[in-house]
Amino acid sequence: MQNRNLVLLILIILLLGVCMLTLLVGAGGALLFLRQRTQSKAETVATEAINTPIWTETVRPSETMTPLSTEPATATPLPAIPTAQPTPNIDFNGIRFYLDLQLAEGVLPELVPASLGNAEELLPGSVYPEYTQFTLQGYVIADSFHAPRLYVYPIQAYRSLDRTAGAIADQLSLLLKDRPPMADELPFLPIWNAAPLIYAKLSYVDFKNGSGLRYLTQFAQDVAPIYNQALIYTYQGLTSDQNWYVAAVLPVTHPSLADTADEAGWEIADPPAYYAQVAEQLSQEADDSFTPSLSLLDALIASIRVW
Repeated sequence: MQNRNLVLLILIILLLGVCMLTLLVGAGGALLFLRQRTQSKAETVATEAINTPIWTETVRPSETMTPLSTEPATATPLPAIPTAQPTPNIDFNGIRFYLDLQLAEGVLPELVPASLGNAEELLPGSVYPEYTQFTLQGYVIADSFHAPRLYVYPIQAYRSLDRTAGAIADQLSLLLKDRPPMADELPFLPIWNAAPLIYAKLSYVDFKNGSGLRYLTQFAQDVAPIYNQALIYTYQGLTSDQNWYVAAVLPVTHPSLADTADEAGWEIADPPAYYAQVAEQLSQEADDSFTPSLSLLDALIASIRVW
């Protein structure tokens, strides 16, 4: 009986051992399956990550900033940068200005001695005080009846010698107060023994210490056609202290005009109508269509300072 019980105990122990072994084998298989599945999934994800393209977008700095207000932004205008003025390259007898080499190669400055006498008994322009004169050398126009020149007169001394000069200065002073777009008569110095045929392109131009006006004209002693060899740009100005009169006589040409009087033709049936038509036509032309450009001549005038 005792042996039988021992045999049963051994059988039970063996049975339990078999069950435990079965459980261990099953658990190990399940763990291996899970590990393989996890590794396979990880490899799949890695493969997809490698094969999937990366998309990027540039972000502007303003898009990453928190706006301070909901109002639309407005651009703040920058202050205008002043244009540098050319340094004067002519300095003589207290008068300075800038000569652009597009106009001339140089300047001949002169102190012209006074010419005294009775202005009412002599030819117009024969009497004058000492004054400063600048003749432009190598001027852009060579074939002209007039030398390209700037004049600076002591107007009070001139007035005392020739009342005509004083009347011209007074006329200019009145025009500069009102600055009308045109006038029946415009001032002109130096005094010439001739008369203007036309007035065209009137404009007011200030210089460093004064103001004045410029226009195109042609002088003659009789009826004559308007042509390039005789056409001039003239400036007539006064310093702010009314002590100095600044004048300019500078030849100009325009492609719409004949170069000589013979080419233009001397036969003029109706001189007033002809001169009015030419003056109107020239006034409509652009400043830069003339040779030299009227803008270039204006810049020369604007650079003048009389000490």
